[in-house]
Amino acid sequence: MTRKYWIFLNIWAINAFTSSGYIGKDGVSFRTKSSILKYKYAVTESTIETIINTGFSTSTCGSEILRITSKDLALKDYYSLALTSSGQLLFQYRLYGSEFNTVIQAPVEGPFCDGKRHDVIVRRDARKVSFQVDGGVTQKLENGRMLIVTFSKPDVIVLGGSGKRKFYGCVYNATVEMQWTGMSATTVDILQLLDARDPMVSSEDVIVGGCVKPYAECLPLRSHLTLSDGNGSIASPHINQRFNNLSACVWVIEVPQGYRVKLRMRFMRVNDSSLCTSRYVEVLEGKEGEASVISRYCSVRFIPHEPIYSTGPHLTVRLQTEDSEALVFTASYSTASLSEGPCPAQADLTSAHGTFSSPDFPYSYGTNRACSWIITVPSDKHILITFRPDDFSIAGCHGNCMCDYLELREVDDGRRNAYGRYCGDIAPSPIYYPGHKVSLGFYSNGVESRKGFNATYEAIEPITDQCPEHKVLAATGGVIRSPRFPLPFPGQMDCLWEIRGDPGSRVEFMFSDPLYLDMACTDYIELSDGKDKDSRTFVKKYCISDDIPPPFVSKNHKLFVRFVSDRYRVLTGQMAGFVATYVIRRPAKAKERAFYILAFFL
Repeated sequence: MTRKYWIFLNIWAINAFTSSGYIGKDGVSFRTKSSILKYKYAVTESTIETIINTGFSTSTCGSEILRITSKDLALKDYYSLALTSSGQLLFQYRLYGSEFNTVIQAPVEGPFCDGKRHDVIVRRDARKVSFQVDGGVTQKLENGRMLIVTFSKPDVIVLGGSGKRKFYGCVYNATVEMQWTGMSATTVDILQLLDARDPMVSSEDVIVGGCVKPYAECLPLRSHLTLSDGNGSIASPHINQRFNNLSACVWVIEVPQGYRVKLRMRFMRVNDSSLCTSRYVEVLEGKEGEASVISRYCSVRFIPHEPIYSTGPHLTVRLQTEDSEALVFTASYSTASLSEGPCPAQADLTSAHGTFSSPDFPYSYGTNRACSWIITVPSDKHILITFRPDDFSIAGCHGNCMCDYLELREVDDGRRNAYGRYCGDIAPSPIYYPGHKVSLGFYSNGVESRKGFNATYEAIEPITDQCPEHKVLAATGGVIRSPRFPLPFPGQMDCLWEIRGDPGSRVEFMFSDPLYLDMACTDYIELSDGKDKDSRTFVKKYCISDDIPPPFVSKNHKLFVRFVSDRYRVLTGQMAGFVATYVIRRPAKAKERAFYILAFFL
């Protein structure tokens, strides 16, 4: 049964940044005691009007979301947007030694620390304060006790709180607009500046993405979760959620038929556990109880930066830790098509040239992999697949290719017939496929894993004339070359030329350079004579030489030249093939013979 959908996992040991605009969509997550995000004003002045616009979600009450401090250390002015222990939202500020508190009411009854997203706009203009929550009605207040209305020299905007007021949750947007007394108004979008790597922004343990929905949070009474919503995030419990009896969390991610799931690890930090027995994140193929381990991660040094895919519609992620602060991680998942990723169930490659590789190349390709590609080029072209000598290592079980292997299959009326299977540590010779459509499959078992392969393919003109099954050459002289010379010749070639002169003549065959084909003579040139191709008598074999081999003269008027190459090319870096010339020597006087040979080369 063909599996149609896969699951994608990508891992980082530090904060993950992507293209501009990503943060604005998925926000940033504060999961650790040290998670904090700051923006420092390069130029500052006193201000009388400030607008704070933020969106957040958290399940932790009694925390501070945002604080703006003053550069004026004597006055210690500040703004603060915080959650009370009962879940109310409190806007606090201090101006010239006087402190003011405004409780912000939610449009729907319930605490702000309910795990749901809330969007809040707070505006202080002189003595007036207005606020809007979740798109509701704007509420306005006025503070008649305020004597001085200016905020002295704003200095730093801080997201994430600290100490007992530490914020654990997500911030989706955070902008602060200041109307200065002596300058033009400015607006600071902190997340946008973080995404742009602005030098005035600093952060620690701030995780791009990884904003966990309440139903995906791992809790003591809900530590085994099944997620089938198609996209979201998972994370280790943050400090305030951890209890001594919560040592393991399990998430089973499932997708409907017709899709695969993409799981990206956004952040991971772990106190090293080299034995991977007490603190680790484990990724498994399939549902819990039926799953096989894809990989286990217990040290940031060994976390791959390339995607990891499952081969079925379910992926299980298991967190194990005996220490509440020993391991922190977040990951996001989404629905994707089966053709995505380095180990697709079936990827269609239709460009005139391109690349494909084993999963996670050049890292270990993993166990129990099943990847498939179909290359299709224009109908009048053939396909050539090449490998770099240092970019091929597939565990082959002593060379019989029964464990892990790359296989080519002919595509004929929907059927796929085996064409060639490759494994080992020696890169294959270029693979020439005499058709415009071929299927490739890469398979690994559950035992050994190596770095795999990286291959390129291209559409080329047919080389049938360069490697004939049997071609008669009746001219008085000519040239024979290895297929695609001076480019490397493909593997699995078997070419035969019959040089035929008039009865009584002889064939003189000459190489133009030393030969460097194969030390074991599995790639070779064979000369033979005989009445016809089926009754040939072997004469000489060539494969490697220090000097140009001496000319060879046949015993009769026919000479058969055969070129054979096997699947693997051991020798590299020298002449890619061979070039040879031939001359038909007729019975004649010596001077006449010399004249014909000289005329041919001129």
